[in-house]
Amino acid sequence: MDGQTTLAHFPAAIVTKAADLTEYEKLSLLSSYIYTLSTIILLFIAMLQFRHSRRDSSIRATIAILQEEANDANIKKTRSDFHDLIRAKPENLVGFFEDQKFEREREVLRSVANRYEYIAIAIKTKAMNLSTYLKLWKSSTIHDWYKMADFIQAARDWHNNQAIWNEFEWLKDQCEQPEKKFLFIFQRKRRYT
Repeated sequence: MDGQTTLAHFPAAIVTKAADLTEYEKLSLLSSYIYTLSTIILLFIAMLQFRHSRRDSSIRATIAILQEEANDANIKKTRSDFHDLIRAKPENLVGFFEDQKFEREREVLRSVANRYEYIAIAIKTKAMNLSTYLKLWKSSTIHDWYKMADFIQAARDWHNNQAIWNEFEWLKDQCEQPEKKFLFIFQRKRRYT
């Protein structure tokens, strides 16, 4: 033959016409289709619920981490020291990196940058929710990055490693992107009364 399959090659039991099926066989076939379709729909619903619950847990984790950060005395002290450094020497934080007598100041700058680094990694691994973070800390992240950009570049040059605090830079880039309105048709509109 020329490679075409004809119905003659199949057993006669497989090549039955719909007219040859009994009512019981038709109903059985219909019920198997309905069962298969309902199973697919249930799996789809379960997948949506799983994604929704995972998203909700990352939102709760984001809020909990940021509340913990706002209430932690050590982090408050570090942020306060950071803002004091910016007020004292706003034009150039590189001097704190280059001069060895500023160990405490370097430690403050490193701990602030590391904190943003940890947050960025948590967002990338989906432990924290990016959109929730942006609503709460977007302007602070951008502000802190630009105040520390020279210090970070000096650290990268000193260690000859451009990957130092690159997650912090990624987080800053995410903060600078315009908000994405995804599936705006299905979003609930808030009404303020």
